[in-house]
Amino acid sequence: MRFVLLLTVFLCYSELFAQTVPMGLNYQAVARDQKGDELVNRTIDVRMSVISGNPTGMVEWEEIHSGIATNPFGLFTLVIGDGIRTGGTVSNFDEIPWSGDIHFLKVEIKFNQEFLDMGTSRFLSVPYALFSRKSLTPGPAGPLGPKGDKGDPGDPASDDQVLSLEGNILSISKGNSVTLNFNDADADPFNELQNLSLDGYTLSISKGNMVTLRDSVRDDDADPGNEIQTLSKDGNIISLSKGGGTVVDEVNDADPDPTNEIQDLQLSGNILTITINDTPTEIDLSAYLDNTDDQQISYDPGTNILSLEDGGTADLSDLRNIPLNGFRAEKNISKTIPLLTDTTLVFENEVSDYGDAYNSVNGHFTAPSTGIYSFYLNYGATGDSQILRIIKNGQLFEEISNKLSSGQIVTVSFLLELDMGDSIWIQLNTGMGSTCGNGSFSGFRVH
Repeated sequence: MRFVLLLTVFLCYSELFAQTVPMGLNYQAVARDQKGDELVNRTIDVRMSVISGNPTGMVEWEEIHSGIATNPFGLFTLVIGDGIRTGGTVSNFDEIPWSGDIHFLKVEIKFNQEFLDMGTSRFLSVPYALFSRKSLTPGPAGPLGPKGDKGDPGDPASDDQVLSLEGNILSISKGNSVTLNFNDADADPFNELQNLSLDGYTLSISKGNMVTLRDSVRDDDADPGNEIQTLSKDGNIISLSKGGGTVVDEVNDADPDPTNEIQDLQLSGNILTITINDTPTEIDLSAYLDNTDDQQISYDPGTNILSLEDGGTADLSDLRNIPLNGFRAEKNISKTIPLLTDTTLVFENEVSDYGDAYNSVNGHFTAPSTGIYSFYLNYGATGDSQILRIIKNGQLFEEISNKLSSGQIVTVSFLLELDMGDSIWIQLNTGMGSTCGNGSFSGFRVH
């Protein structure tokens, strides 16, 4: 079973007030298998190395943590510094000279009875709290200075008072009071907040007078409900929901059928008629047709001229001068490559190459002219988690296949717009395989 290590988090705490610093660094990570699934409820062995200067520099501390358990999410936790020392230039974790140089952490997981390198990353500022603990040791005390004069006692009562409002009198518990004026006739602050209310036709304001509203609807009764009615139509009779008579809807035509008022125009050939009529009048529109746009087009292959019957030509010579650029190359030799390594797929057997655009030594295709190119890739994976990418001018253009399984065959076609001199090639990340697979790569200009 192969594993992938993901999501590394460092935590370091320094207890400044207690003047002690823990001799270790908390470390968390999630372990996954080659399919990306978490390794849940498992035990693993982890080797941690602290390296100074650069990722391949001197190992100052090396330790092993055995039997580390993962939780139901694949997460495991350990403390760097609490493992069993297996090497390094210092004998104890607290002797690492953090201030002497930058430091890196190398993580290895034990797979199939051997440790596999899972990556090296640089320590940032967090672990240097271990070095800063030296500044917590107090220095020698100086001589005691002379005692100063005793100051006058303060007035505690001046800081403990209460404001209160009674009516319009504002006062402080250990001081004077102030009369608040509200700028009205009665100095009553509560009559500033009033409510309007309507009872029938009487509008009133709280703490005040009232006004009788006259019914502004002029009808023979005082019922406001009959002012809201609904119109309805039954046949040609229109009526109100609460009475008031009916109106006959007179249709001004020979029959009382309202459906013949809605008709459509229809055109058959050049004849225009109206619908819902057994004997409609036919209108011939032939006299209004304009056939001046009915022309023939012709092409002379000798001159590459496209012509219209009544005038107008177009020279298509430039379209026939597009150079023929195309190639096909095959890869039949598998090459040994380390795990998780990016490499260029070189299809060394060049079957055809019009325009000498493909380089079978480095695997690059260089556009001999500006245009749109079509490419086709066939590849057989030789290891799990292999990745295929399109590289354009040395930069990642697109990832076209991710996490291939060993033995899986991939066929991909794609279009690219290239300027003259642009180069593209296919890059492979070997994933958990140790060889690159075989296949074919071809392309040609389409426009």
